[in-house]
Order: sequence, then C-alpha cells, then structure tokens
Amino acid sequence: MAKSYAKINLSLNVLNKSKPTNLHTLDMVNCSINLYDTINVHILNDNNNNKIMIECNDENVPTDHNNLIYKVVEKFKKYYNLNFSIKIKLIKNIPACSGLGGGSSNAATILKILNNHFKKKMDYLAQRNFLNSITSDGAYMVNGGFARVRDTGTKIDLINSKFHANIFVVKPKSGCLTKDVYNNLDYKNMPHSNNNKLIEALENNNFSLIAKNIANSLMDSACKLNKDILDILTRMRSCGFEIVSLTGSGSACFAISEKSLPYKQAKQIFNKNDYDICGVYKTIKTIF
Repeated sequence: MAKSYAKINLSLNVLNKSKPTNLHTLDMVNCSINLYDTINVHILNDNNNNKIMIECNDENVPTDHNNLIYKVVEKFKKYYNLNFSIKIKLIKNIPACSGLGGGSSNAATILKILNNHFKKKMDYLAQRNFLNSITSDGAYMVNGGFARVRDTGTKIDLINSKFHANIFVVKPKSGCLTKDVYNNLDYKNMPHSNNNKLIEALENNNFSLIAKNIANSLMDSACKLNKDILDILTRMRSCGFEIVSLTGSGSACFAISEKSLPYKQAKQIFNKNDYDICGVYKTIKTIF
C-alpha cells in the first residue's frame, strides 16, 4: 500500500497566459499535508491481455483512460516497451475539484511504484519530466513538502522550511471547475502574494510574516462562481484564524492560527457531515 498525499497552495500567483500553450504561468508556494489517498497495486506478467484495471471507492472518479493513474501506466508501458497487466485499487480520501491535488498526487505515486517495481532507476528529475505532459501538478508531487513551483508547474525549488502547522481544511460538497475559475479572472484586480517574503518567513518560522504574505489570485473568481466558498472563508475568519485562504482553484479552503481557540471554535461551527472534507491536518516537510 502506498500513500498519496494532498497539497495546499499557501500562495498562488497567476502571472500571465502563454500564447503558444494557452496555459497560465504561475508562481506558487506549496506544502504537503497528512491527508492522503491509498493505492494498492498488483502487477501481472500477462503479456497477452496487457490490461490496466482500476477500482475506486468513489464512483465519481473515472477508472478508464481519463484517470491520471491510467495515463501514467499507459505512458510508462510505451516508454519502456513493456507488456503487463495491472490491477490498481484506489481508496480516495482527497475529493475531486478541491484544489488539493489528489489526481496529480496519484499520478506521481503510481509512477514511483512502477519505477521501483521494474527497477528503472528514474531519478526525481526524470520522474518530473515524465509527468509534465500528463499533469501540471505532477512534477511537484514527486517530492512534495514545501516548495516554490513556477511556470506551468515545471520549475520547482524545495524550501527548507522550519514552519510546522495544524491546518484546518474545509471543502464544501460543491466543487469548482478550474477552467471556469480561470476564465472569470479579473487580471487587473486579482491579489498577489510576495513569495520571496513568504519563503523567507517559512525558513525562519516567522508566523506574522507568513500571514502577511499568503494570497491566492484565484480566490475572488472562485468565490463569485461558488458561494459556498465565500461562506466558509467568512466563517473561518469569524473563528479568529490569522490565515484564511483557498487552495488551488478551490473549492477547499484552509485556515491556520498560532492559537488553539480558533480551532476549537471551528470544530463547533463546521459539522463534518455537511462537507466533503472538514478537519485538522498537519504540514509535512517532505513526503519522500
């Protein structure tokens, strides 16, 4: 069994859109949290059938070629000219359309499993390059932990962070489509964080400086498209959290405090039964 960890965007700056690729260039500061999916794999030396079989506990997750796990296995077979059948059991705890990077994390995890099983000795850089054509978050997920991620997810610099935090995460049952959030961006007025200052703060465990330099350029657009997000953010602030923000394009929101009282109040306000995710998770310095 392998664990496939979620991520939080502590900051997300949208810079511009590349005309050749039609992709936005970003400048993000990410961290991993101890929320994870589990992946169980059984590889068969079955040269004739050569099947990719995925089973998932979440009926909303595709189990065919639309699944990122499927895409990685398919590319891996072609890349190394291998024939085998594989059975994969995916237990999802990270919901889709949340901004928590579950699908990309699954893709990076299955690549590591295949790399180890077939003894291909792909190093971290090779794995990152392999995943770039499949998912923009995949390269970061190879290492996870605290990192600055730039361009279209291809430039990654690990951060030696001394910051350890409990993060209160809430995702409404409603989601956000990333393309819709980007299509509704107000480029002139969207917020930006100072990621140089944020990284300095993470390296020195300076909470007040961290709090001043957390922002997500997608937040306003996501809030306009999904009123549940605005409601959650408002109620998180009312609990007294110093940091309240959105991860990715949503719809998961997160909050952090140096004090214990905001967490106690949030647990009273937010009923777990009403949300896809509602709980406290810890930051992880590195996942591999």
